[in-house]
Amino acid sequence: MHGSKAANALTPVMSADEVNAFLKVVYPQLNEDFAAYYTTEVFPGGCTVRLDADNRHLRGEPRHCLRASGGAFSSKTRRR
Repeated sequence: MHGSKAANALTPVMSADEVNAFLKVVYPQLNEDFAAYYTTEVFPGGCTVRLDADNRHLRGEPRHCLRASGGAFSSKTRRR
């Protein structure tokens, strides 16, 4: 979608490093121990954010799922 007409009308005002610094200030809990989430690319109309997942991103039983219902999200517990 990098090439869409609407996206090309937009101009990024922050670099990937600046987005990462912004996220660190606004969402300090996002990367407390190490940088798991980080922006790798900024382009007109969007950016690419990478997640380097590890064990802290995995959940054991019960599984928690977000389900969309009428435009709202609710947390449900699902057992295997």
